[in-house]
Amino acid sequence: VLGEAEMSEKSSVREARDAEAGAARRGRPPSDKILERLTSAALKIIEDEDVSSLTIERVCKLAKVSRATFYRRWDSINPVFTSTVARILQDSSPPVIRGSNLRENLARGMRNRAELLADKRVGGLFRHAFSVASADEELRHLIQELDRERNAPLIDLLQRAQRKGRIKPDIRFDFVAHQIFGPIWHRSLLLQLPCDEDFISTVLDGVLKDISLED
Repeated sequence: VLGEAEMSEKSSVREARDAEAGAARRGRPPSDKILERLTSAALKIIEDEDVSSLTIERVCKLAKVSRATFYRRWDSINPVFTSTVARILQDSSPPVIRGSNLRENLARGMRNRAELLADKRVGGLFRHAFSVASADEELRHLIQELDRERNAPLIDLLQRAQRKGRIKPDIRFDFVAHQIFGPIWHRSLLLQLPCDEDFISTVLDGVLKDISLED
């Protein structure tokens, strides 16, 4: 037989669960739907204004989401920020791997990254991200994960080239990705200069000289 305290606890749990289910039936949107609305608002803000305007108050107002609703789910702007970066990366097509020309495929990936970072929305977001991430471990890990996802097609290309004996067997694929894309991040975001074909070709010449087994 249940004791009075245990019965009371079980009753409270049932009431809380029933209340939550009732709220869902009454149409309270789930967190992912709220985040979609906030992300769309954030994209509008950084396109029309500036990343510095990306505050909880501003995003909630444009998305028509109450701040109480926001704070019931999150305690910082980070989920909206990272969702916005992810949306932009998803909307920008990853480089297409065509044929067996390793150099051309790598160059295509570099052009894709350069074009992406030339977008003022993306450039502003990442410049802001780098300044904030040094003091925010969660944001730093999320950015690293997005970068790994974005580098995946290039790393897969390098792995296939290595299996065919076209590049050295002892290379670190993630290091090569940094060698290829690092200069683009630096030139695009820090110096805010264009990554033209001469720049891409020069960077690629140096990388391929270090890793290639082909003449």
